[in-house]
Amino acid sequence: MSSMVYAFDVFDTCLVRIFPRPEDLFFALARNLLPAAASSEQISEFVQQRIYAEQIARQSSKKEDISLSKIYESFDTVPHCGIDPQKVMAAEIALEINSVRPVRVIKNRIDQLRHLRHRIIFISDMYLPSPIIKIMLVARGIAKPADPIYVSGEIGLTKHSGNLFNYVVEHENISVKQLWHTGDNPYSDVIVPSRLGIKTSYFQQSRLNRYERLMMSHRDPKVTQTSQLVGISRSVRLQLAAGTGDDDLIHVISNVIAPLLVSFVAWVLHDARQQGVDRLYFVSRDGQILLKIAQILAQHMPAPECHYLYGSRQAWFLPTVQHVNRASLDWLMLHSRAPRHLLKKLCLTPEEISNMLIQHHLTDWDSQLNDLGVEKFWRVIEHPTVANLILQRAAEARASILSYLEQEGILDPGKAALVDVGWTLKSQRAISLLLRSLSMSKAISGYYFGVSKKRVSMLDSGRYKAYLLEPTIDGPPWYLPNVVLFRYMGVFEQLFTMADHGSTIGYQQKKHSMEPILADIPPNAQRDRFVSTLHHVIQTFAVEFSKTSLINQYEGLKQITLPTLNEFLLRPTSSEAEIFKWVTIGEDQNETRCHPLVRPLTYMDVVYYLGRVLHLREAREFRAGYAWWEGSIALSSWWIKIVFRLAFKMIEFRRAGGLLKLRSWWWKRTGKEIL
Repeated sequence: MSSMVYAFDVFDTCLVRIFPRPEDLFFALARNLLPAAASSEQISEFVQQRIYAEQIARQSSKKEDISLSKIYESFDTVPHCGIDPQKVMAAEIALEINSVRPVRVIKNRIDQLRHLRHRIIFISDMYLPSPIIKIMLVARGIAKPADPIYVSGEIGLTKHSGNLFNYVVEHENISVKQLWHTGDNPYSDVIVPSRLGIKTSYFQQSRLNRYERLMMSHRDPKVTQTSQLVGISRSVRLQLAAGTGDDDLIHVISNVIAPLLVSFVAWVLHDARQQGVDRLYFVSRDGQILLKIAQILAQHMPAPECHYLYGSRQAWFLPTVQHVNRASLDWLMLHSRAPRHLLKKLCLTPEEISNMLIQHHLTDWDSQLNDLGVEKFWRVIEHPTVANLILQRAAEARASILSYLEQEGILDPGKAALVDVGWTLKSQRAISLLLRSLSMSKAISGYYFGVSKKRVSMLDSGRYKAYLLEPTIDGPPWYLPNVVLFRYMGVFEQLFTMADHGSTIGYQQKKHSMEPILADIPPNAQRDRFVSTLHHVIQTFAVEFSKTSLINQYEGLKQITLPTLNEFLLRPTSSEAEIFKWVTIGEDQNETRCHPLVRPLTYMDVVYYLGRVLHLREAREFRAGYAWWEGSIALSSWWIKIVFRLAFKMIEFRRAGGLLKLRSWWWKRTGKEIL
């Protein structure tokens, strides 16, 4: 065995609580012990009593630190609740044990040291008894039963003074040069032992990162709600991040994606129950992870039946077509306008109607049509021969989807609602049209993360509820969360709700059931790894979330989590943008003309963007070869970052009315107009 002894701090190094601050645990303790009808004032009084008891115990002690039992000797319960101090202490210990999670990167480090046969010890400035701390460490797979644990509250000496380190060195019968200590406190875990000649490692990952600090900065009377969400976010991050190349991805998922999606699904389940919805149908593919969240939350709260519904624009739009005209095909010309892509939406190929296309001088089937070409294309598909073929394909698709919907219980008695990320309600309109084609009075409603101002009318789609609703009229600042999201709907879909299967392109009879026909996904190890990590982290977050009171306090979570969405979309770091370089995003329902989500920008992109700012060029999206501006900027060289930041400032200044204010100021000062 090596003569080197490796010591580790316990809390915020080996273990992390699901509470970001110690006093947050006291609030949870109060809610557990006080009657359900206890007021916020009573809860606050309980917490104050616990904090005050610790202060009194420290002031009266002649030792450097105190034990939990000494604290409760000074604890007076809230007069009206009549709880015995020993019962409160037992409840606090139980809550402490249940509230800690392992820090994976430290656990891995300890496992490596054990493999090399190094001695492992634990040192903690803490009032909890060492047997309790050992239970925590052993249960989380960090300590062995025989590992020594030195606790300041029992010994009466602290790391902060340095005396606990001297005690450990003497008790271990080693020199200071044989001890290597790791901890999160820059003073007591690094500066103090370093002065004594002890080698140290500073562990900083347990500190709140920028997303967690942003959530904690949310000013709301429901402080414990904020801290609980931050605590879960941090604990999941530290449980799963292993110090590998996936850490940046895990941070984004646990800090941004998981809090948003889990809060959204909690809202859906609560509202659906209140509205008497019997069945929720989570629409593929974005609904796959949403359903997984719902299944976890539903184990801890009343909820409607939750089902997975295979569907897509490709599978749902064509079956609704009863007439071939521009009104019924208002979804056809969105995005790509190449004849082959347009016909694919109608389950046709150019080869099937080649004579008609050639007659109208449409011979290049893979290039984008100009306005004249679009008019020619409409004449082709409105021709009776082609129109009848389209209606035939639509009727075939309609029969298949109606059989599938009946099989899945959409037509059954009771209220049913779709659940999806958004955005325009065209898919819900399609289902509503299909139900009407059966002359049924059956109605379908929907729950969506976001609904844009380009949505179809509720008269066509049916009733819906949106977690975020894009402002109908222009005016709100572009950087507000409920505005930013709708600039990057495609980014949201690709990064936040990616599924492990291809898009639904239709349905077919297999033996005694209707099965979805799924598009093939080209083999991609990066994609598989991303989806696996995405779903695992979100499900871990959902499990932690479901164990807390947050599951019934979902209303304030939107205001806490949306700023992190903004921070990620508008100010990603280069390392965050780098992990998504492999992601591609398609233009339309068939995912044609895919482009990178992000890429480093060049001087030609600068020229184009400045042209947009000066109104010399029209806006474009996919022709630029990327979909996420800010992510692409983060990957670019320093001078490009400066140019774009200045351009963004100009846009923000103009949108805030700065130019008008400047002109007014100049007129008052000089009596002349700015040219």
